[in-house]
Amino acid sequence: MSDEYELVPLNPIRRLERKIEELEKNGSHGLNDQIIEMIKTNQKIVDDLAKMNVDTVKSITELKGSIQTLVDKLSNFLERIDVVEEEPTEETNKLIEENKKLLESHQQLLEKIEKIERKVNALVLSRIPQKGLQQLGTIKR
Repeated sequence: MSDEYELVPLNPIRRLERKIEELEKNGSHGLNDQIIEMIKTNQKIVDDLAKMNVDTVKSITELKGSIQTLVDKLSNFLERIDVVEEEPTEETNKLIEENKKLLESHQQLLEKIEKIERKVNALVLSRIPQKGLQQLGTIKR
């Protein structure tokens, strides 16, 4: 069984209290009419507050459901993008080793190509006559 609560503003109640005090001071023949009017006004205020309270509870209940849906969707999203650090498996270790070997072989191959390039350059330069070398030297400057 759920407890129900009502929020009651104090201003209308204070106004009613002032009116009652005025009626008690005046003590006029219209006192009964004024009291009946105050009771009607008070009942209308209570009814309006009860309606607002029910609407507020309903809105909060809907908001709770919406927030729960949002939390579920965010959790699902985070599960999808969450990166878990795992211990490398045997397969990943093999791939890492193969990559290291490939890198070493590519570096060795690059060194060999550089040596071949230097030898080819030296061979080409040795075949050019000295006069041509001097002309190349003056052109490059």
